[in-house]
Amino acid sequence: MSNFNFPKGSEWRKWDLQIHVPGSKHANQYSTKEGVDVWEKFIEYIKNSDIAVFGITDYFSVAGYEKFRDKISNIEELKNRQFFPCVELRLDISVNKDSEQLQCQLIFDSNYDINKIKDFLVHLPLKNKKPNGSVAYCTDKDIGDCGGYDKISITKEELEKSLKNSFGNDHPFLIAGVASGMGSNRAIANSNIKKGLSDIFDDFCDLFFGCEENREYYLDESRYENKSLKAKAKPVVSTSDCHTLEDCKNKLGKKYPVPNNEGEDLERYGFSWIKADPNFEGLRQIIFEPFDRVAFGYEKPDSKKSYYLIDKVRFLDNTGQDNFSSDAIEINQNLVTIIGGKSTGKSLFLYYIAKTIDRKEVETRFADLSEASQYDFDKSADFNFEVVWADGASMYLKNTESSNGSDERKILYIPQNYLNRLSEENTGSRDTINKFVRDVLLQDEDVRENYESNLTRIKGFSKSILTSIANLYQIKQEIEEAEESIKQLGEVNGIKTYIAQLKKEADDIKSKSGISDQEIKGYEALLEKENEANTSIAVLSDDKKSLVSFQQNLMQQLESLEKLSYEQRSYLGNDEVKKKFTEEFAKIGQLKTDLLTVTDEVINFANSRIVAYREELEKIKKELTPFMAKVKLQDELKKKNRAISDEQNKLNKIDLEKKKLESKKDLYEKEKKFLIGTYQQIFDIYDVVRNEFKRYENKFEDISLNVSVGFNEKVFNEEVIDAFLNKRDIKRNISSISWKDEYEYHFDPNKHLSFISEIFNAVVDEKIKTVRNRAAKDAAVKILENYFDLDFKISYKNDSLDKMSPGKKGLVLLRLLIDLSKEEWPILLDQPEDDLDNRSVYDDLVSFIKHKKKKRQIIIVTHNPNLVVGADAEQVIVANQEGQEKGRDNKKFKFEYISGALENSFELPEAKQKAILFRKGIRQHICEVLEGGQIAFEKREKKYGFRIS
Repeated sequence: MSNFNFPKGSEWRKWDLQIHVPGSKHANQYSTKEGVDVWEKFIEYIKNSDIAVFGITDYFSVAGYEKFRDKISNIEELKNRQFFPCVELRLDISVNKDSEQLQCQLIFDSNYDINKIKDFLVHLPLKNKKPNGSVAYCTDKDIGDCGGYDKISITKEELEKSLKNSFGNDHPFLIAGVASGMGSNRAIANSNIKKGLSDIFDDFCDLFFGCEENREYYLDESRYENKSLKAKAKPVVSTSDCHTLEDCKNKLGKKYPVPNNEGEDLERYGFSWIKADPNFEGLRQIIFEPFDRVAFGYEKPDSKKSYYLIDKVRFLDNTGQDNFSSDAIEINQNLVTIIGGKSTGKSLFLYYIAKTIDRKEVETRFADLSEASQYDFDKSADFNFEVVWADGASMYLKNTESSNGSDERKILYIPQNYLNRLSEENTGSRDTINKFVRDVLLQDEDVRENYESNLTRIKGFSKSILTSIANLYQIKQEIEEAEESIKQLGEVNGIKTYIAQLKKEADDIKSKSGISDQEIKGYEALLEKENEANTSIAVLSDDKKSLVSFQQNLMQQLESLEKLSYEQRSYLGNDEVKKKFTEEFAKIGQLKTDLLTVTDEVINFANSRIVAYREELEKIKKELTPFMAKVKLQDELKKKNRAISDEQNKLNKIDLEKKKLESKKDLYEKEKKFLIGTYQQIFDIYDVVRNEFKRYENKFEDISLNVSVGFNEKVFNEEVIDAFLNKRDIKRNISSISWKDEYEYHFDPNKHLSFISEIFNAVVDEKIKTVRNRAAKDAAVKILENYFDLDFKISYKNDSLDKMSPGKKGLVLLRLLIDLSKEEWPILLDQPEDDLDNRSVYDDLVSFIKHKKKKRQIIIVTHNPNLVVGADAEQVIVANQEGQEKGRDNKKFKFEYISGALENSFELPEAKQKAILFRKGIRQHICEVLEGGQIAFEKREKKYGFRIS
């Protein structure tokens, strides 16, 4: 039989530590219908229950246990059940001449010699005397002589003395008191005389039989009546206390109503969940861990989703070198610790679990992948590794046809010295810690979704800034061209003076021609109409060109929108949403047609007006012909009129160009404001993201996480101020901040937007010149570039992260990495103590691990006994490599592993077992391999006052 029968370590099982058997020495109420064997029926209920461990109880005797053991000796179905011999006693406690009879039970180790227990009882004196006055003992005859089992009792002093005399330091028993009913704290509290007895009895017992409502009372260390004394937390377990077959039918592993002391029916359980190996050493663990090793409820405690739990792993070594056994290594759902000497295969075991599940996570955590090159067994084509999840899915290091795992499964893997490296990197740059915290926060699916959505908006605005700056400088160029064009056309007042002169000369010609004043007025009116028609045709022709250009740009924008919608359609996963999206955005095609029609109509309208004015112009020219015929100096007058018309056209052109210029200048100012507004929107989105992250600021009692919008001053100064701008111009034109001689910009969120607006406008308006070979347009782009980020400031117990020791930083970063995540995937830690520095940090880490293992599976490689024993690891895996140390041989393979619970304890002589791992129990390996292991056990066992002698 293997000494490692429970390789998965401590697991939750149903225990019932008080059940009476047929023929009990007292209050035997078992009976059946005629023809049915009571023992057969009783054993049938035991077999059919889901209780793993029973306490077979009898009064002042183990006779019921012995008979039960004989009855089940050949029943195969009960071979894997555990049955403790239990002795129920009536204990007499005295204080201040007052006494009380209280009920208690001795629970004995089933592996202990039953004859020694019987010998103890034979020599256990009763408080009662025989009729002849002599001492009576726990024998059937003496008890009968004293009036029967309901009349006898034992003093606390005699019981303590007899236990010491019979068992010495073996301590193969635990003492259980009764939490409700006879001897309960409630009963004692109701009597002023008996209050003093409560503390004495409480201190005497190792555990109490009761229900969930008693639990908090016995875990409270201030519960003693005598407030000068501090009580020890004691576990409370539920029992069925079956006395009948009906009890067995209705209570074993079930929930049933039981009245409390106030007569109310409360739903109670005829069992407790105990997290331990199903043996006496397992039971002892609830004394050391009364808060976490016992639970009530019908559902198994600490339930985790099966697809988040690693169930077992195995090496698949077909190299023929006997490096690894291919037997599966079980993995507990809570805290698994891997221990062993140096280079015994601890870290490689964890590494291959991590790499099989999430290769990307492993590559991310190793700053230099050469660090992982020591684990090179997978270079062989004949090596593989398998991880089996609790839901049955398998994953392989190297894909095989039989793999049915999911690529989406993940782990959190922290290799050796990772946190230490991160702390050191953080010393030089806040970017590292900001990225670390941001990546941790983004493990929250809701936060990540919002963050990515906002990031997409920021990218969109950044792209629009590039387009708008290009547009701005296009407008700027058009303004310059318009100003030059106006200059080329001439000076307005000079043209007007020249026109006046030409008109005077034309008037002189007309006066000499003999035309009447009335005819001259008609002639001049026609000339005015001719001028207006020419002006209108010029304006309409320009509008027509502008409308054609607008139509082309509009069609390009709509085609881009069509392309964007087609791209978005490919991102949609739901067929119904995709269909609806396609239907709605198909309207873009119709919109293109409609807008093309509308713009064509406007262009055609402009064209029709040009045609109309041209027709009108022809009429005017015909009307002018008679006048021209009457003019004697017709050619000279025609020349003068043409000259006047040309100069008037210049004036019209100048006026039109000036209107366009003013429009472009207005558009230029609006584009600048739009660019600054877009930049502000980017800043505002970062503030939205900051507020999204702010929910985590007060998540911990002792860790504070403050989030603010940051700005990369260093890069901004290097890439903008130093690389592009004339420093003297900056000092003359920027008033929003005070510049120092070194011209370094220091970010102030309250003044930043006004500063950016001021420096951007000064650059594009050429008040600030760029340095040689640097274009102003490029400078404008760099000024509005996104240098924002989120800045995370962390403090722990009022110390800021940058002032912490590396070890303290390591703990804080580990807590952030785990606690700021809603993920439920397993956590794999490789020697986290290497990143920490003192005992107080160890204590913090132990407390943190004990809390977190209830929610997530944790697997730790460690050399520290506090993380194994102090954190109450449910499973310990011990690793050994052949040849590392003399006398530490393996059975067959170069690397071997055994596993079990802390309560697994034994030691075999070398002559009986050569292989070191199989020669000792888990407890012995811990004490041998981990420095301070024995001290850690002793500290744990003394914590709640367990009597070791």
